[in-house]
Amino acid sequence: MRDLTRAGAGEPVGRAVCGGGHGRDSPSRALPIALDRSVEAHLFLGDETSVASAEALTRASPPETLVLACFEVASMDHRWPDPELARPEKVRWVARAGRPGSALLSWLAGQSLSSTNSTTAYVTGEAWLCAMVHAHLVRGRGFPTGAVRTRPYWKTKFRSS
Repeated sequence: MRDLTRAGAGEPVGRAVCGGGHGRDSPSRALPIALDRSVEAHLFLGDETSVASAEALTRASPPETLVLACFEVASMDHRWPDPELARPEKVRWVARAGRPGSALLSWLAGQSLSSTNSTTAYVTGEAWLCAMVHAHLVRGRGFPTGAVRTRPYWKTKFRSS
């Protein structure tokens, strides 16, 4: 684990680990959004601020539950290492291009998803990203409104060129 107090200006600081597990550096067991245990699949979408919460939810999911996650990151260098992910084979990464959320929406538009009646989506991160992904899933994909759970963590002042 990297000492977060020694990172230089503009240097990635790595993954922060919260208390709450069995050891000092154990991942947190606190769930940021209520986990829907009645569904067959979970879809986790967001940006780099979403990975820790998605990991907590993934670890709390029964092993037979289908999981797919995609996170938009500033660059592919900002991906979490596979050994730190509960189900690394189910995580996709896209590099941010333009406004936060745009690359994630493009990726999402090209995916065929599990039945919307048996899937809950968890969308976290930048506010516009949350709103646009929610709209895409509900209006464009037919997800019931209650099956898309959002938690915006931050908002950017984006100016198009």
